[in-house]
Amino acid sequence: MNVNLSIPYGCIFRVGVVLVEKRLKVEDMTCGGCARKVKGTLDELGVHADVQLADRTVTIQFDEQKISLEQIKDSLEDIGYEATE
Repeated sequence: MNVNLSIPYGCIFRVGVVLVEKRLKVEDMTCGGCARKVKGTLDELGVHADVQLADRTVTIQFDEQKISLEQIKDSLEDIGYEATE
């Protein structure tokens, strides 16, 4: 029996869950404290985040069935950071 799992580009598959991966630019993230605040907020949302302070980006992985990209961006805006794709 052949099973063909077609997973869209930019998605990561975990058993039973497809995670979307996006890279966001966070211009106002200028120090280690900022990076920890961004990471902590994303962690609280259940979003996996790889924060890169040097280039002011964060690569996120999230389940669209649980949270939308707009909700993630809004949560970062609530703590003072604008995130753009």
